[in-house]
Amino acid sequence: MRLTERRTERDGAGVNHPGWAWLGFALAAAFVATAAILNGASLFAVSGYDSYALQAQAWRSGMTHLPDNLPHLELAVFNGEYYVSFPPVPTLPIWALQWVMPDGAPSGLLTVVYLLLCYPVAYCIGRRHVSALASATLASLALVGGSFLDVGVSGGGFSGGVWYQAQALGLLLTLCAFHGVPGPGKARRFFGWLAIALAVGCRPFQGIYIPFLVWARRQADPPDDRDAVVWFAQDVLPYWIAPAMAAGAMGWYNWVRFGSPLEFGHNYLPEFTRAGQTQFALRHIPVNLFRILRPPFVDYPYDAPGAPFPLTLGFAVYFTQPMLADASTSLIRRDPDTGDRLLLGALVIHLALLLSHRTFGGWQYGARYICDMLPGLLVLRLRSRREPGLPERVFLLVLAGFNLAGTVAFHAYSGH
Repeated sequence: MRLTERRTERDGAGVNHPGWAWLGFALAAAFVATAAILNGASLFAVSGYDSYALQAQAWRSGMTHLPDNLPHLELAVFNGEYYVSFPPVPTLPIWALQWVMPDGAPSGLLTVVYLLLCYPVAYCIGRRHVSALASATLASLALVGGSFLDVGVSGGGFSGGVWYQAQALGLLLTLCAFHGVPGPGKARRFFGWLAIALAVGCRPFQGIYIPFLVWARRQADPPDDRDAVVWFAQDVLPYWIAPAMAAGAMGWYNWVRFGSPLEFGHNYLPEFTRAGQTQFALRHIPVNLFRILRPPFVDYPYDAPGAPFPLTLGFAVYFTQPMLADASTSLIRRDPDTGDRLLLGALVIHLALLLSHRTFGGWQYGARYICDMLPGLLVLRLRSRREPGLPERVFLLVLAGFNLAGTVAFHAYSGH
């Protein structure tokens, strides 16, 4: 009995030592710092591709449109005016920072901060399911082990570009929703629901995870005899008031600019207003699926002669998004419950919607759009409650090294 107790105490002190949380953060920060140095990331400047900075300046001037056209940016053209064609929420922190930084907020630093803030949230989610060691391992390598590293730390003037800010903040807010909605305490629940609404204001498809969040909230509540409809009306709807107000504000902003609460401007990009150019279509799915399955180390002369992989439209999702394979393997090894099925269904729908986009992100390292799925993939993996063994740790760490080298090569061959 004493030997068993000692072994349990020793194991608990090992895998659940609080130091693992800091080591996981240090690992993520080391990858970020290395990528920033090798990519020559401009972390403390206002990116020339930061459309949100321009939108914040327009807001301070009382305008919803930009004063001039900037051809290198993806600007929507509507009724002769030029608008930022991305959901507006990432403008809010920049707008706030511009009051104390008149010369502009550092775009590249923002995406780095968003990426690093994802870690403690992901770690806390993990601690509900696995040990501190496993949480630190999975949280850190999920964030810096694939294409998301290049989103957080891009090269040169692309650091903090409009696309990267939207994805990084959207991912952070989605993780906050996964952490807060099922968590204890009314305040945490309130901010969790608000976070998913704001995540939709960064990346609209993040709303796909709301059914799973409702289920997770139901599972977190003490058992009672209330009908599900009564429970939903009493315990969920009151927390949706603030998210509904946020959604209403975003809808109003869209209506003021484009005459529709659901239109944030992407459909008015010149590339989609030309005849025959459809932003979303089922016919794009098999084409994009083929592209993201293309292997590296094959010569693609039409894209970038001599490059070790394609520089546009995606490649090797099985290498550049290792959490996709890791979560899928984890699901195969157990009997899925209702929550697993809801989450898996959301992920499949999310993937199909992303693949239906005509450009699928265009110029990018790896499969950038799939980064939007990382919160759901990480939670699906954590729900198995299985501690990562040596093969899984080696798999994630090796691919983290591959993707660190990959993002550096990507910018070297791109010339950025």
